Amino acid sequence: MNPLDIRRKLAAFAELLKARTPLREDQFQYLSEAFSRIADGEDANEVLGLKYKRGQKKSDAKARQNWSVVMHMIAALIDKDEGEVAALSVDEACEKVMPIAQSLFGDPTGKMYDAVYIRKVWYKPEYAHLRAVYRNDEDADFPY
Repeated sequence: MNPLDIRRKLAAFAELLKARTPLREDQFQYLSEAFSRIADGEDANEVLGLKYKRGQKKSDAKARQNWSVVMHMIAALIDKDEGEVAALSVDEACEKVMPIAQSLFGDPTGKMYDAVYIRKVWYKPEYAHLRAVYRNDEDADFPY
């Protein structure tokens, strides 16, 4: 999990604490282990997973989140179970989400993030987990 995902989860956890929501056993366990390690002198950013590891960059994590949004939209457009509208083909869905991808990635000219490139990314094995229609905040690279 990348530090941006962890920051999002910590923010949601902080909201639970503010609302005085009772904690689950696994949450108590996580907090006790984290605070023990920090009390022993470990860096809090490292303990909480907020520090980027060697080879990781914030820009890479942000790009994965952007792809997560794009992939989720494509998955929803091609989902045959929706029933409300006719499902699109992958090519049609890529064409439809292209302006959103270009906006997310800062490509106003549309030279890099065209429908052909988006389709290539859709089929990349490392993004297979992003092709699910139904995801939640426990999934890696959850964009919302």
